[in-house]
Amino acid sequence: MMPVAIGIHGDSSFRAPMAVAVMGGLITSTALTLVIVPAVFTLIDDIERWLGPKFSRVLTAHPEPVPAPSPNPR
Repeated sequence: MMPVAIGIHGDSSFRAPMAVAVMGGLITSTALTLVIVPAVFTLIDDIERWLGPKFSRVLTAHPEPVPAPSPNPR
């Protein structure tokens, strides 16, 4: 796409904007896939590990009673 964007071939005024858009999309999708998504995942995972013990105490403060097992009537 670079030769088309630069205008090495003839009639570059028609194809150059599309070439720039394609190159921008490829660069953006590559950056999202390789950098942004793993970084955000790591950040959210760290927050979950930090908040997990704090919220587990709140969520399990009133556990439901477990019924006693009934004796086998054999």
